[in-house]
Amino acid sequence: MEFMVGPVGIAPKFNVGKRRPGAGSGAVLISYARVSTTDQNPDHQVDALLRAGVAERDIYLDIASGAKGSRPKFDLVMHLLRGGDTPKGAKQLRRLRWAAGGQPSLPRRSRAATDESSAPATSTEGLSLGERTGMDEPTQRGPRTFALIPGAGGVAAYWDRLVPLLRAAGHEAVAVELPGEDPKAGLPEYAGLVGAAVEGRGDVVLVAQSLGGFTAPLVAASVPVSAIVFVNAMIPVPGETPGAWWDATGQAPAAHAAAERGGYGTEFDLETYFLHDLSAEDAAPILADRRPEDDVVFQSVCAFDDWPAVPLKVVVGAGDRFFPVDFQQRVARDRLGVEADVLPGGHLLALSQPDALARYLIGI
Repeated sequence: MEFMVGPVGIAPKFNVGKRRPGAGSGAVLISYARVSTTDQNPDHQVDALLRAGVAERDIYLDIASGAKGSRPKFDLVMHLLRGGDTPKGAKQLRRLRWAAGGQPSLPRRSRAATDESSAPATSTEGLSLGERTGMDEPTQRGPRTFALIPGAGGVAAYWDRLVPLLRAAGHEAVAVELPGEDPKAGLPEYAGLVGAAVEGRGDVVLVAQSLGGFTAPLVAASVPVSAIVFVNAMIPVPGETPGAWWDATGQAPAAHAAAERGGYGTEFDLETYFLHDLSAEDAAPILADRRPEDDVVFQSVCAFDDWPAVPLKVVVGAGDRFFPVDFQQRVARDRLGVEADVLPGGHLLALSQPDALARYLIGI
């Protein structure tokens, strides 16, 4: 294993044969970057790592200050190491030791991955979350029901890579199909469908993607929930419409500024803003069912009084180009008073980073 260490962050190079979870064959470059405060913009670090050859889905970002602060993404990178990966460059490794609590522990390779020269091409299908990530399964107080609310278009297949991971960990996952094309269906109808899907179930966690953020508070007002998780989501205020949200939050100028910094087009197109970090296989569920969202929902009022007294979590993709990370962090602070948690991946996080998202959800 080698580390690239510099002002842009730390990129440990792992020789894991054909066994990195969710990736193809060959050596994989996994990177780690950090900024000290939420006021600092990590885009220059991410851009430099991309130029160095790191895939966007393999960039792990922490926002933490002080030498002894928590580094959850650094810990995740350390856990992704395989037994048999021999560190090279002791000076670089010693610099990292403070964040890992000492010499990092290298978990043993799974049965599917032997030494680099003989590791067969394997699929992660059917493996547990711990086997897929090389991490111990997190403990939890009991089975939960994760109600998965899709974004614009209402395609439940968006969650197809996440659902089996949650179920393999002993939880229930309900991916709700919403009638995005129906001109008679607004936010109340969406909330009714989600509520009916989880009726009678206990310990319900709402997980809302993008436009689904406007459905979540209406569901929470009608059925008991134990937490709400926003995933690259539009976070409303009481009485707001999705159509008004864009100007109220300043999404357009934020996305434009991020595009200029990142060197990609400022005009929206699906490939650049949604599919840039997805393989063809990962993108297939979206491309196979590209439903438009009828305008009626953007005029539908999100009629709720206040947020329920349950944990409110915000997860943002470090590489989200549609809702840039600094924009989402600001909106989370302004509207919920919470700090967003950053995971690797773009806007369609459940497709590009299902393992990381599953780990996060199970650990709530």
